[in-house]
Amino acid sequence: MLLDPFPSEKGSIPPICERLAQLGVTLRTATATDLPFLGRLYAGTRAAELLAAPWSAAEKAAFCASQFSLQHADYVRRFPRGDFWIVSQRLDGTARDIGRLSVERKSKAWRLIDIILAVGARGQGLGAALIQWVQASAASAGAEAVDLTVLAGNPRARALYLRLGFEDSRDGDGLRQAMRWRPA
Repeated sequence: MLLDPFPSEKGSIPPICERLAQLGVTLRTATATDLPFLGRLYAGTRAAELLAAPWSAAEKAAFCASQFSLQHADYVRRFPRGDFWIVSQRLDGTARDIGRLSVERKSKAWRLIDIILAVGARGQGLGAALIQWVQASAASAGAEAVDLTVLAGNPRARALYLRLGFEDSRDGDGLRQAMRWRPA
């Protein structure tokens, strides 16, 4: 399946904070060679909901591949000035890709487009540290806010965002809830 390329306009990645450095986390710009990893990462986010689906493993894989392709095309078209980064972590001397972080930083209100961590990287505070780094980077750059949307069916993510100071910014559509964080 041919996927749209990532936007060619790429800003420099803000310096990683001490907390992320202590966790061995680095970021790099995503490229076309990362698309297979990103497809697998996306499929991991759909695994639980597909457990009950009466489909074969091949049908589930095809569904995930199709949905990832649509999501990727949507993101690169809606956010042509977005930064699409691969999250890597070095543990025991070995670096491995563990997630993705996509942010649009080109306006006064930054947008956290997407964050996904691999199943094995969740529950360690990495997601919170990445979001706090985005918040600190936005504040340092003079941004007025960081905006995001969270799926209504993802209460763990919403609870994390609330804990990190995000607030509901308007009524959701039943499927998604818009949230905003403002620097103090």
